[in-house]
Amino acid sequence: MLFHLINTPFGAYAYDANINCIAAISKDISRFLKEHDCTINKCNVPQHLKTEIDELMGIGFFQEPNTKKITHPLTQDISFMLERGVSQLVLQVTQNCNFRCSYCAYTQNSGNQRLHSSQRMNFDTAKKALGFLHEHSIDSPKINIAFYGGEPLLEFELIKKTVYLAEKKFSGKTITYNITTNGSLLTEEVLDFFSKHRISLMISVDGPKEIHDKNRKFINKEGTFDSILNNIRYMKKYYPDLYRTLTINIVLDPSTNFESIASLPEQYPEFADLVIRAGIANDYDSAIKNTYKEHFTAKYFYNQFLEYLTIGGFIRSPYVNNVLSNQINSENELVQKLFNKSTMGVISSPGGPCIPGYHKFFVDTKGRIYICEKVCESNAMKIGDIDHGFDLEKVKSLLNVGKLTEKLCLNCWAFRLCSSCAKFADGGEELSSEKRLEYCREAKMQAHHRIRNYILKNDIRDHKYSMLKELKL
Repeated sequence: MLFHLINTPFGAYAYDANINCIAAISKDISRFLKEHDCTINKCNVPQHLKTEIDELMGIGFFQEPNTKKITHPLTQDISFMLERGVSQLVLQVTQNCNFRCSYCAYTQNSGNQRLHSSQRMNFDTAKKALGFLHEHSIDSPKINIAFYGGEPLLEFELIKKTVYLAEKKFSGKTITYNITTNGSLLTEEVLDFFSKHRISLMISVDGPKEIHDKNRKFINKEGTFDSILNNIRYMKKYYPDLYRTLTINIVLDPSTNFESIASLPEQYPEFADLVIRAGIANDYDSAIKNTYKEHFTAKYFYNQFLEYLTIGGFIRSPYVNNVLSNQINSENELVQKLFNKSTMGVISSPGGPCIPGYHKFFVDTKGRIYICEKVCESNAMKIGDIDHGFDLEKVKSLLNVGKLTEKLCLNCWAFRLCSSCAKFADGGEELSSEKRLEYCREAKMQAHHRIRNYILKNDIRDHKYSMLKELKL
């Protein structure tokens, strides 16, 4: 049986993956299902529970799984999609960086990821990558080019040449640019160029000075906060249009005080009106694992609770936590899309994998193509190169990464909500079922939280409606 039980402050619920449906259940049914996992049938159901069980079975709960084989539905179409519909290119213009952030995968020696190096992309490689994008984006009216490192602004001259060439090559299409930077190299010349060419910036700032400087340091081990703040202030004063589109990325350190991190917009008004994205550092492939402290987790989850109360309208003067609000809104948008009732087919595919190369592809300094900038630059994640094109068999293998663990996946309640992409099956030279299974516990935990958040959001709304109705307000 592909069902999962979950409780919220307002009641008990069951989720059935076979029909992708959540139903409110009584506490008696919840207790019974915990004791009789995967053995539901009318013979062993107590008389006083039969009516409720029958109702659940009537909407499709507790049926035998339909899916017998894992195959992604786009497997046959992917070659055509990659031939004409690609729209985003991420260029690794350098592997060098002027920072040495403690949690950075390129700073640590985990044995899986490369370290910082002096490798840089030459213009010929960038030119070929643009040509490859142009050739494979015939059906895409919008093009996005992102610059990635290391610290990409170490190669500002290359970025300029690439932008000039892209504007000529993609004339007639809408073209946008993004760059993720540590914010230390934003000179007047750089800001002037970015403003004229409407290049969107994301700058990493991990909280107020004392927290930011703990992990984000220059090579000489000095703190970096003051340098970044001065550059943001300069941008706000002299390049207001560029400043208004600036996004701040916060890597949350769970060993620090969450309230101190969340106070960033209050301590420094430069951050008050900016979009802030925040998330705990992913330590899956890191040599140094996250340390969770009570003064972080207690306040983090309490602030999440307050955000949900705001969403439900319980707090009349809306509670706003800029550090969490965008994270929660993004998660809610994703969660709303996930829970559309439908029955799984005989052939299906678990959630998690993206469509390798289609939404975006990542080109390293040597012209090798990988799924995205978030994976290790290993042979297992490589899907081609700009001289020979996409390796379609490799793309299909990554798209169908669920086949590695097919038997277990077909009987897993988190099948449709799984967050295990190809990255978590990276065995270095090839895909690894053992590596994929190592991530199962985390994937199930994320699926559980997504069900909980979906229920909680609707619980709060419905609970408020019931209270108002009862009070006749």
